[in-house]
Amino acid sequence: MKLFRFGLLLLFPLTLLGFKPDVAPQYLQVPLTKALTINALFTEYQLEQDDCTVQQFLKINQLKKVEPLSKGKKYALPILLFPFDGKTIRTSVKIQAVETAKRIQTYNVALLKSKIRAKSYQDTRILWVPYAWLHCQATPKTTPKTLPSAYNNTNTGSKTVVAGPEAPKKENIYKIFGKKYEEVSIKDKSLKGKIFYVESGHGGPDPGAMFKREGRTMCEDEYAYDVSLRVARNLIAHGGTVFIITRDPNDGIRDGQMLTCDADERTYPDLRIPAAHKPRLFQRSDAINTLYEKYKKEGITDQRLIILHVDSRVKTLQTDIFLYYQTGNKISKQMGLNILENLKDNHEGKRKYRGTLSSRDLHMMRECKVPTVYVEMGNLRNTVDLERIRTGAHRQEVADWLYEGFIQ
Repeated sequence: MKLFRFGLLLLFPLTLLGFKPDVAPQYLQVPLTKALTINALFTEYQLEQDDCTVQQFLKINQLKKVEPLSKGKKYALPILLFPFDGKTIRTSVKIQAVETAKRIQTYNVALLKSKIRAKSYQDTRILWVPYAWLHCQATPKTTPKTLPSAYNNTNTGSKTVVAGPEAPKKENIYKIFGKKYEEVSIKDKSLKGKIFYVESGHGGPDPGAMFKREGRTMCEDEYAYDVSLRVARNLIAHGGTVFIITRDPNDGIRDGQMLTCDADERTYPDLRIPAAHKPRLFQRSDAINTLYEKYKKEGITDQRLIILHVDSRVKTLQTDIFLYYQTGNKISKQMGLNILENLKDNHEGKRKYRGTLSSRDLHMMRECKVPTVYVEMGNLRNTVDLERIRTGAHRQEVADWLYEGFIQ
């Protein structure tokens, strides 16, 4: 469902920003039909959430900080409107770079396909151009040209996995887990020859649910990612070959309660995460399926995928960890049952565990060929669930419980 229907209201001339065309380009304006976050608005219009783009949005809308947007109000997006001269994008926008012109064309076509644009730029004679592509000199965080060296280490880079046959040259050091947890003691080889995929929800331009706590912003994807690293580390400690699908070059396992939000996550092997929802999901399922087929041809039949999210519901609803399995997949269902029973056992004598297991037709459950279990770790907006998930010790406890059920 599309959130917006709008007319093109041309405001904010850019002659003061370095443009000197015959007619200064102006910003695209959209009226909101419902209250939503800047993240949701940017995602709808396939804008990257780098600092330059966000700051420009705040500036042109005279906002002092990132905050929820109001229903019924018009907002200017950091998308410039250029008259299309009927010849080329380069002459219309007055740029020389061929690659930038191709990128602008691809962007306009994508918006047309997603029905954000009702007509093509050829028909309307108007090009939509993200402000950052012309004005932001620094490389945005979401599209780094050079990743930190830790990400390119043998055991964390794009060409290797973080366990098994591609074990690091420096024994048992896995920098993706951060300085405190990078050394992994190998307890046994009980999982040798098995392939595990660990995927955390959202990431990159999509932080998931966002809200304020103690004056700071909390992002769903950071907490899901932290638990995913802890699960992966447990698997490695027992000899499993692990692929971490959503990866952050500098956020290892963190024990703090307020995990800093960022947008520099990448998709395995080393791909910038798209802003649009469907491309983002297909990028991940395609990565997993490619690896699955590779190892299947090598005769490895025991391959499993665990997907980790933190749910976001109304504040009054307290939930326990609940699970989904792939419809019609017996292995997927059995994995879910194993985790469910393990969670019940670990809650025995403390309080009644109220988690559930059900099938659900989600993209990652439907498209991934690997037997999959999908985990929702409570309700991030509920005070009780939040106090649990934001505690490092509890996140480790959850990772241990999930690991124990996942490998059965």
